[in-house]
Amino acid sequence: GTESFPPVDNTNPTEPNETTPGTSLDVDPIHDIEISKVGVSNNAISNGQAHVGDQITYTITVSNVGNKDLTNVSIEDIIPSNLSILSTSSGSVSGNTFSAIVPSLAVNGTSTYTIVTVVNNLNSGVNYIDNSVTTTYSDELNTGVKTEQATHRMLTSCTPIVANQIN
Repeated sequence: GTESFPPVDNTNPTEPNETTPGTSLDVDPIHDIEISKVGVSNNAISNGQAHVGDQITYTITVSNVGNKDLTNVSIEDIIPSNLSILSTSSGSVSGNTFSAIVPSLAVNGTSTYTIVTVVNNLNSGVNYIDNSVTTTYSDELNTGVKTEQATHRMLTSCTPIVANQIN
């Protein structure tokens, strides 16, 4: 725990009285991450829909919402087989797998990555592309791991709705 000392003079509480025993405050470490994944298409009709040849730009944001700095946070995104990776903002690519390591992520800190893909094919009946990213990081005791996952669904087939035809 962290020791806290009472002030020498209450009118000037910035000077602690370190001769009097302080109060020990135990704080349990909390390792916690929030992860989000947003996809935007360059489709001419809608940026929320993708067809063959369209590019989808995925933005992954990892945030430390715990009370302890985290180290070596692993990020892995296995891109669906009907997409190909064109570029990334950082990290590494092996085949259709994007990976990155965040060496240090401070409390309330964020780390953001961008992956640009292209739609190669859409088999008949495919109405959406699901793409998930997983983070792995140490638990509070540093004896195991915790994981968080985020998924983005990009529509590939949309039926237009005309306002005056809705019953």
